[in-house]
Amino acid sequence: MFDWVKIISLNIFVLQKVGMWPKQDKQLGCNCHTLYILIAVILLIDGSIVFQLIHMALEHSTLESLTRNIFMLMTEILGSIKMFYFIRNVKTVKELVQSLEDELFQPRTTQQVNSVRPDLKLWKKTYATFCSLTTSTAFIWSLYPLVDQSFLKFRLPLEARYPFEITTLPLYFIIYFHQVAALFLVAIGALHVDTLNAALMVLAGAQCDILCQNLKALENKALTYNQKLIQCIKHHKKILSFAEKTNQFFSTIVLGQYFTTSVSTGIAMFRLSLVDPLSSESYSLLFFVSAVTVQLFSYCWFGNEVEVKVRLFQI
Repeated sequence: MFDWVKIISLNIFVLQKVGMWPKQDKQLGCNCHTLYILIAVILLIDGSIVFQLIHMALEHSTLESLTRNIFMLMTEILGSIKMFYFIRNVKTVKELVQSLEDELFQPRTTQQVNSVRPDLKLWKKTYATFCSLTTSTAFIWSLYPLVDQSFLKFRLPLEARYPFEITTLPLYFIIYFHQVAALFLVAIGALHVDTLNAALMVLAGAQCDILCQNLKALENKALTYNQKLIQCIKHHKKILSFAEKTNQFFSTIVLGQYFTTSVSTGIAMFRLSLVDPLSSESYSLLFFVSAVTVQLFSYCWFGNEVEVKVRLFQI
């Protein structure tokens, strides 16, 4: 039996560790998982975003000051929305993953298994690349005040305005840690929501390949022709249901992703034209642009692959 769920097991494991994939089918309510969401998403991530928004509203006298952190802020806001939307609908996502264990989704021959391996390998490479670029961007951004020694002037990784003085050492380090923790949490959470979406598109395309091979293998003279044809029809309906649920869940996320990526990439490229090419900010911008490019690539490429297979095989 081919284990489709094993392909995304690392993805699910990380989502479990950041609290976005509860072991039970819990919805938001009065439980420990909801308490975690209140602390992690609302207080940690959204708290950091609010203080950055206040800073941007008060310190927008020049275009340079406005664009300095707005692209990262937009990405954080979208990441926070992704996390909350995913957690709110995690039961639906679990149903999609569980449906992969259905007998109809199982490949019947070694040839069918080999035919889907190239797409699965490409997804794994995309996942590894996106993960490396995202974590590298978060690390560089977190260490930026330490690298240029601006921490001596109590500079934070992300420019923000707080309703209290942060120029005392204990409080400065607390705020510093708060920003870093929020940055990594939203980066890891959004990263694995995106890669899980891409994986579901890959698996939908793989099922199209398997169905087409099963249809080509039908023989008119076979005694089991009708039975196999009925199985193919059921498989086809199962694929349509899987694709429809996936599209309904992720369509809103994809819309926000295209808009945010386009705007944030443009602003980041503009910032690159203003900073020293060998500065730490320049490297952080390059990693950021590379990460969002791979992020957008995963949606465009794997989504297009499904479209091509559907049109090619007239499914």
